[in-house]
Amino acid sequence: MPTDKFFSFRTKPKVEESSSEEYRNFFELSSDLFVIVDSRGLIQTVNQVWETILGYRTEEFIGRPIMAFIHPDDLEKSVDALAYASRHASFKGFENRYRSKNGEYRTIRWSTTSKGTAIYAVGRDVTEDEDIKQKLEEANRRMHSALQLEREARSMTETQHERFRDFFAQAPMIAVVFAGANQVIELANPSFYTLVNYRNLMGRPVREAIHLDPQTSTILTKVYDTGERFVGRNFSIRAHWAETGKNLEKRFHCIFEPIRGRDGKVDVIWCLLFDVTETVEMEAKLRSAERMASLGEMAAGVAHEINNPLGYTLISLEMLQGQLSNHFGENKIPHETVEILSRATEGVERVQNIVRGL
Repeated sequence: MPTDKFFSFRTKPKVEESSSEEYRNFFELSSDLFVIVDSRGLIQTVNQVWETILGYRTEEFIGRPIMAFIHPDDLEKSVDALAYASRHASFKGFENRYRSKNGEYRTIRWSTTSKGTAIYAVGRDVTEDEDIKQKLEEANRRMHSALQLEREARSMTETQHERFRDFFAQAPMIAVVFAGANQVIELANPSFYTLVNYRNLMGRPVREAIHLDPQTSTILTKVYDTGERFVGRNFSIRAHWAETGKNLEKRFHCIFEPIRGRDGKVDVIWCLLFDVTETVEMEAKLRSAERMASLGEMAAGVAHEINNPLGYTLISLEMLQGQLSNHFGENKIPHETVEILSRATEGVERVQNIVRGL
């Protein structure tokens, strides 16, 4: 199904032309993959991003089973996911791999909604994200060990110390270490300083340097007091940097890992954060698209309900004019009656034209 037809039947063009153009641009200019499949899994519509990411021409997707592009090891779970998506209003967070034209596979994370027999899906290429997630877990394991050495092996050589610093600096996620009950900033990598846009924070309590929201502050205190690890998904963090006036409000996958000293008490908290703000925004876009699809279906239903009685009215007017001609003669119908019939017919046709624009 061409993109213009998607917007003709699934949104509300003519009723508000600028809104239609906005959502057509949203579909075509988005950096995410948009696709509509029917209940059999046949691709009905894709946007240009499919061609950009997978390398096939857009027309090579239309009418083909979406399963034809999926990694063989992902077929079974993809069939189950398609069946689930067709039965439920929304379905989020499913991932599978798609074969690109050059033979490589890309990992796509999907959010879907269904309307009737159609399944609407928005996908994001998270191939690099999956690599980062694996590196995050590996980095967490390695950094945990490295930090223990940093805190306990005070006699390490300067070369060993520099190796740890280099490894810490090259970590792909945001990493920061808070020491003691006051949560003094002891270590932070370049990604952290890029986030706060300020560098002179070492040795300062986090509550003084970074005004965290109460929820995050409470969790950090609990991790220190109990020694229990905290793992958050789509975790909201708000903060304010007093020195720069910068405000932060983002969502992260995060790990707050307590590290114990030789006395068994929590010595420092190791914090790793992976920014997922864009993923959350993508889900908000999908919800907006769902609302627009519902409005389009409602407009189509209203147009259908109005068109039927309008057709009957036009037929009745034509029959009435024929009966009057038979009664009075072809050219002897009173002038006033002819005018009334003409205006009524013109009015009905005008309403029909308006309804066709819905």
